[in-house]
Amino acid sequence: MTADPSSDASRTSSRLKRLFFGLLAALVVFTGLIGGYSADKQKHAIISPPPPVAPPTFKPHVQRWDKDDYPQGTLRVLFIGNSLTFYNDLPCIVQEMTANEAKPLEIEFAAFGGWTLKKHWEFKKALKLITENGPWDYVVLQGYSNEPITDMAGFFKYAHLFNDEIIKTGAKTVLYMTWAKKDRPKDQAVLTEAYEILAKELGAILAPVGEAWKAALTRDPELVLHQKDNKHPVPSGSYLAACVFYNLFYQKPSRGLPGKLELKQGRVLHKLDLDPRESEYLQIIADDVLNP
Repeated sequence: MTADPSSDASRTSSRLKRLFFGLLAALVVFTGLIGGYSADKQKHAIISPPPPVAPPTFKPHVQRWDKDDYPQGTLRVLFIGNSLTFYNDLPCIVQEMTANEAKPLEIEFAAFGGWTLKKHWEFKKALKLITENGPWDYVVLQGYSNEPITDMAGFFKYAHLFNDEIIKTGAKTVLYMTWAKKDRPKDQAVLTEAYEILAKELGAILAPVGEAWKAALTRDPELVLHQKDNKHPVPSGSYLAACVFYNLFYQKPSRGLPGKLELKQGRVLHKLDLDPRESEYLQIIADDVLNP
């Protein structure tokens, strides 16, 4: 029987088509793999964190009273801030720390949750306290926790306005440097730099509480200073801040201060009861940060 040429040609054409489509499918798969690999690499490159950058070494700018000008008699301090001031009755902790001092400490504070320095300026109560309830030896300014990050221009502007009024009364401005949130520790470098620059501009005293928190948590990562909201202080955090203020107000180390205190705010009496080893550790941290 003679082969049918048209049939052979049809089979050959069919094989060529299958081969062509097979090669085409392989090319599509290969291209997809290459594209997927590239996309994965690009995605990985986007989400990978940048190399860590070491923050600059902190050098505290602490302007103290001249020896001949240091206040005699009672020290009077006004705190202006928000919840980072009134949580755990920080001003009262500082006051009770000084119970055995020959120079007693008298405090007053204007602190409202979430307030910025701008809000305090516009509300005018703090300004009235500065100008009418003095004379003060120190007026402490505490901005919103991350105000230097979210509104540095406003933070500087209203700190300058307050400082102008404070120095007219003969008092010294103290800048209360806040701490970074627990889940954003790298923010501390920005906060520190902002408060350091502002202190130099104003000729103010810098209370480096945020740097004290950083040092305490670096040396002991198991230490708890933040509330569960990652922002507000537990009593130990406020105690550490108080040690910094004591050192500045009395110009001497906080080492040896009591860690068990009775705090009375209005008619409410409550206790601060820290383990002696913890209170001593926090005192050492505060003193080391102020006197590196």
